[in-house]
Amino acid sequence: MINGKRKTHNAFFSLLTIFCITLFMGFIPVKECYAAGLTLSAVKLNNTTALVQSPDPASNPDIPLNGNFAITFSNTVQGYYDGSAKTPPYIVDNRGKVKLERIADGSRSQVGVAVGDGSPLTVTYSVYGDLIPGSQYVLTLQGDITANNNRNTLGADTEIGFTTVAPQKPAAPSFTSATLLGDVLTLSGLPNNAANLEYRISADGTEAGYGGWSDLAVVNRTATLTATGLTVEQSTIEVRVKASPDTNTPAGDSAVQTVVQGIPPAPEAPSVGGAVLGGAQIMLTGLPDNASNLEYSIAVNGTP
Repeated sequence: MINGKRKTHNAFFSLLTIFCITLFMGFIPVKECYAAGLTLSAVKLNNTTALVQSPDPASNPDIPLNGNFAITFSNTVQGYYDGSAKTPPYIVDNRGKVKLERIADGSRSQVGVAVGDGSPLTVTYSVYGDLIPGSQYVLTLQGDITANNNRNTLGADTEIGFTTVAPQKPAAPSFTSATLLGDVLTLSGLPNNAANLEYRISADGTEAGYGGWSDLAVVNRTATLTATGLTVEQSTIEVRVKASPDTNTPAGDSAVQTVVQGIPPAPEAPSVGGAVLGGAQIMLTGLPDNASNLEYSIAVNGTP
């Protein structure tokens, strides 16, 4: 009897303990738990060509400077999913869980992208301007990317590296003439107000005679330089688009012109106040003071 009462007594307290624990747990807010379970299926350039799933930028060469990546997973994933009609209701927003970075000089700088709302998860990387040619990039899919079921996540960051297409050498700019008048060299027919040009001059017209490159200031389609030691019909000048570290493009091809003699502008007509006929003489008044560079002609019948 004693053992039977003890067993009944112990069972009662066990049930009471379970009841208290259950009651206590009911007052503790339960946080949604996410299981990894989501795997990356493919990253496709413009939804056609699949990229190699590697963080090494060399593994995916010649990526165009504008386009998008369509990303699929083992479960349906959207940029934005409204699960407010579910029980319990929820929202899945993956639009801020993708980033693109450029790798340069051992460091990374973030590049703006636009992530669409729908499925597949689509990342447009040229919406804020084209990528830089011949550069390395890394696309990072963050580990908290969540499937539409609000349960499965990627679990860990996944990086996809790629390299953009090689930079193209700019074509030679328009350049129609180089005229010399005194020590003033005028370049004409240049691109309108171009701010990305440079020039160099060869006094003797040979390749060995060229000096270094200098920036060229263009106003409308003309540039004016002060130059000495040039020879008409022998000296040459080259103009090209400058290299740009910002866009990783090299200097362009050169446009070349031989220096030609400029034509001085015609002098303005001098001042003449009047012409008074006195017998066989004509008195001219109002002429420039003491001028010695003037000439005249007379039309007897008024016809030049």
